[in-house]
Amino acid sequence: MNKYIYFLLNEIGLRMGGMYALAPDTLISDLLEEEGFNEAEWYEVQIQMQLIYGVFAGDPRKIPTNLTIADVADYIKTGYQVPDEQYEIFFINWYPVIDAIASAAGKISSARTKKTRVKYMLKVNEAMDEAIAELYALQAGEYDDDSEIDPDEFLYDEFGNFITEEEINKPVGFADDEEDDDNDEDEDEPFGKENNIFPIK
Repeated sequence: MNKYIYFLLNEIGLRMGGMYALAPDTLISDLLEEEGFNEAEWYEVQIQMQLIYGVFAGDPRKIPTNLTIADVADYIKTGYQVPDEQYEIFFINWYPVIDAIASAAGKISSARTKKTRVKYMLKVNEAMDEAIAELYALQAGEYDDDSEIDPDEFLYDEFGNFITEEEINKPVGFADDEEDDDNDEDEDEPFGKENNIFPIK
């Protein structure tokens, strides 16, 4: 056990609500077959770990799900150590992804069709693609800071998560998608490692 493994066990456990007995040798693929945990939440856990420990471990979508929790902890902790002077940029680039996941995660869990889940994940993938490109540039020393986000505007919500004043005042989730494709008659498909709806570019 180390702090990285503990972080993953704790964060996954919180999202699953204690419905699954976790251990360092638990396979991620097994967790993704459970109803209480989906791939959007798994990406969020990885990003939060990178932010907490100041490590850039690349695209969360590319970490194989046939690894154990301990394997993932070992993989992430050996990533690029973000210097203090780059951390603000590191955080600013990950923030839109966390925001997109927070908006989509509940919708994905409750969606009745795979078509609807794909729709909600498109916004997450778009945010992820943009962030990953910027962070690889940061790692290579080629980052061009054109962000419009002012880090001084960041606050904390009641759960201790970073949030901006603009986020506090905007509607939560995909309000314009309330009447979505869940009305389709398509037969739903199991959601897990056999039905990965998160394309990697």
